[in-house]
Amino acid sequence: MIKRAALKEVLKQYRITHWVQDDRTYRQVSISQTGEVTFRGEKSGREIGRKRQFVVDLDKHPNTLIFIRQGISKGGIGIAPAEVNKCLVTENMPMFDIVGIKPGYLSLYLKSPQFKNDINRLVPLGTAQKAIHEKHLLQLEMLLPPEEVQDEVIHKITSIMKNEERLSLRTVRSIKLIASLRQAILQEAVSGKLVPQDPKDESASELLRKIKAEKEKLIDEKRISKEKELPPISKKEIPYELPGGWEWTKLGEICCGITSGSTPSKDQFCTKGGIPYLKVYNIVNNKIDFSVKSQYIAETVHRTKNKRSILYPNDVIMNIVGPPLGKIAIIPSNYPEWNCNQAIVFFRPFIKELSNWIYTFLCEGSFLDSIELIGTAGQDNISVTKSKNILIPIAPLSEQKFIVQKVDQLMILCNELEQKIRENQKNSEFLMEAVLKEAFEFS
Repeated sequence: MIKRAALKEVLKQYRITHWVQDDRTYRQVSISQTGEVTFRGEKSGREIGRKRQFVVDLDKHPNTLIFIRQGISKGGIGIAPAEVNKCLVTENMPMFDIVGIKPGYLSLYLKSPQFKNDINRLVPLGTAQKAIHEKHLLQLEMLLPPEEVQDEVIHKITSIMKNEERLSLRTVRSIKLIASLRQAILQEAVSGKLVPQDPKDESASELLRKIKAEKEKLIDEKRISKEKELPPISKKEIPYELPGGWEWTKLGEICCGITSGSTPSKDQFCTKGGIPYLKVYNIVNNKIDFSVKSQYIAETVHRTKNKRSILYPNDVIMNIVGPPLGKIAIIPSNYPEWNCNQAIVFFRPFIKELSNWIYTFLCEGSFLDSIELIGTAGQDNISVTKSKNILIPIAPLSEQKFIVQKVDQLMILCNELEQKIRENQKNSEFLMEAVLKEAFEFS
């Protein structure tokens, strides 16, 4: 017969006091939010502030439950494994001998929605750190069936959990494989192996001549300033061979005025009505996400102090302060103009149609392997000069469009596949929660 039992009937608190000595080393315990009790490491007695501690004694109490008063509402409760025997815990980690109940059954109950809901209904103590005292915990009730029924519940739910763990491992492996597939698609794209070449296409060398002519025209019209010539590309710099009709060049040769942004003073920001201002955290999954931590700067600042970093739709941006480095995005058309801080560099090609190609190439990311980074205060940096000198393969313009289109199609398929895998994992988690709910919820 299944009965309702208060936790005080199956948990008997014990305390084995130990006074810490400065000249000794002590082993300590950690409890994760998933309820795993583990050996945290050793600490000198001199480093332990509270000298009154308590010993985990699995010799006398082989089935010991421990919880964290301030962390139990987040899952900080579990059964102690052999590795923490003789470790020390503080008074904020009460210990209990498990009696009259199968430890495995109790462990499943602690993961159930019923227990989580009951814990959330308890009134925490304290103001700075909310804590659940054991006297309140022990008043909670649970369903306590006969031992043979407990064994059956343990067997069935453990079997389901093992299947969920196997699915979780397969999910992780599958997502890693999809990430590798995405990378392989981009590598094939920028090396000319993704789509067949058409000898009738206008060559990349002709495209580069047109870009050069457009650049010189803008200089003559004084719409842009003439910049210092970039060093020529040496054979040692070329990372791989390109198909016929392709050419290597540098981003500084095909983009206008590559530079980074700057940060205005605090009083020059506004909550709305100004110019959208980008930081690295706005680059998410190679897209601009301006929905979180959105900031704006006054238009007067945008036109004066931050004039050099005015961004327009179709500009390609990249973060140059990391880690991680090389987060890429294309400026969307949500706003006619944007601005950015000094951790972002932008590329505005002389021929607008090149933006998608530059974006695809930078997303592939292998260019980072050949850049000597500048380390400052624990951060890696790519200078603006190095950004200008990034080597980029140029395909005929019509082929670029074909490749970008193909990449987009394949990435959509990869995204759909990953979404299905994640949905299967989520459904498995829902099933596990439903099983635990059914096993331990009061009718």
